[in-house]
Amino acid sequence: MKNNFNNLKKYFTIGDLFVCAKAKGYKSSELIDGDIPYVARAATNNGITNTASNNDKLYKGNVITIHHEWSEKWIAFYQPNDFITDGMIYILQPRFKMNPQIGIFLCTLLNFTYVSGNGSNKDLVPNIKIKLPIDKRGQPDWNFMTEYIKKMPIDVKIDISVSNKPLDVKNWGGFKVSDIFQRKKIKKYSKKPDSNGNIPFITSSAVNNGIVLMSDKISTATPCITISTNGGCFDCFYQPGPCGISVDVEPLFNEKLDEYNSLFICTILAKTQKHKYNYGKKPKGDKIWNTVINLPVRNKQPDWNFMTKYMKHST
Repeated sequence: MKNNFNNLKKYFTIGDLFVCAKAKGYKSSELIDGDIPYVARAATNNGITNTASNNDKLYKGNVITIHHEWSEKWIAFYQPNDFITDGMIYILQPRFKMNPQIGIFLCTLLNFTYVSGNGSNKDLVPNIKIKLPIDKRGQPDWNFMTEYIKKMPIDVKIDISVSNKPLDVKNWGGFKVSDIFQRKKIKKYSKKPDSNGNIPFITSSAVNNGIVLMSDKISTATPCITISTNGGCFDCFYQPGPCGISVDVEPLFNEKLDEYNSLFICTILAKTQKHKYNYGKKPKGDKIWNTVINLPVRNKQPDWNFMTKYMKHST
């Protein structure tokens, strides 16, 4: 099996694959404290913006959620656990036996599918078409999709836990990104590689850790944080190993980075900066490097150890 999408051969409509229905949900003001994931119109964190105990409109996991009211961009997420919604989401219940790998594969394709039309049209979602690999019978090759995602260096176990420990930010300090991260000269790619391989290729994407395919291209072998500078902008991810990087991504390097303090920083960057940028206003040039981020402080430097410990106890 090749690690690429070259055997995408046949179009299927979402209605062929899923039973589609608009979700019933709650306003954020109606939420009661609890630990059930609340899926809303968000482009990050699997669409989860809060947790609650409301459960009279509970949806079972192992489904795909998709924004239904956006006409130019549809954000799809695989939901492994039971959840509730804000009511502005479509629930895609599989007509087949879906696993997390298949769910992530399909969401990746959906998130790169342009959809034209008014999202209020109830017939729009079921008629969206995606091109899938097929088996000898001309049916979706679920095994290929499963094995493809298994070979990718991403964890398909989606952690929806939310820390209940309040953060005391009174003594945090502001740090310019350029003061705490290195700006290395690396080779970036203006086009998606055609070559096959086992190296993640990172571009401007809000899902799958920014990974869109696997190739043999390497921009860096050092762990880093990647920030998208195109599309939705300021989608931030930790890259634990070698990866290829597109021109629409800015990598941040620091030898003290690990998966936990990186998640801490990525969360803060996305929450404080993402709303400032869009396709017409991109964080290109020095904008990311001049960004000031507030972080916990120790000896006038970012407290990397605190961030790591905090996230370990939050997940």
